[in-house]
Amino acid sequence: MANQPWSDDDSVHGRIVVVTDNPISQSILAIASTVERETVLLTDKPLDWFRANPLTVRDAVVFCDHDEPDAAQMRDLVLDGPASYVGMVGSRGRAAGVFEEYAARNTPAEKLARLQMPVGLNLGGRSGPEMALSIVAHIVATSYGRAGGPMKEPAT
Repeated sequence: MANQPWSDDDSVHGRIVVVTDNPISQSILAIASTVERETVLLTDKPLDWFRANPLTVRDAVVFCDHDEPDAAQMRDLVLDGPASYVGMVGSRGRAAGVFEEYAARNTPAEKLARLQMPVGLNLGGRSGPEMALSIVAHIVATSYGRAGGPMKEPAT
């Protein structure tokens, strides 16, 4: 079938590493499984896990709780590494505060640009599952070097 909208070519994707078990992270895991992405849920000593399990350029990380102990340390560790996607759930107001903290520490702009916060594509969703859908969609788009716009528009 030459006109099919999908490809049967195997794609190699990294893990989607999710920090903290909550309704949003559970929805991320379910949706990621549906799109055949390997997932890792970190609930116990996630900072130790990051130190013991190096990330690759194919990996994505989503912090689902900005109040997680060692959250800033984990973010710094992940942002200094090769993961292609680093996102953090939080409101625009919380995001502004996080970026102000980084600016106060003279964090390089290229490092800050890697942090997706608020995380996900702007789909307008409000529920946990809708937020998770936007997050996984953004990870998939990023993994293919896409912006995530409508299919009728040219790929960017």
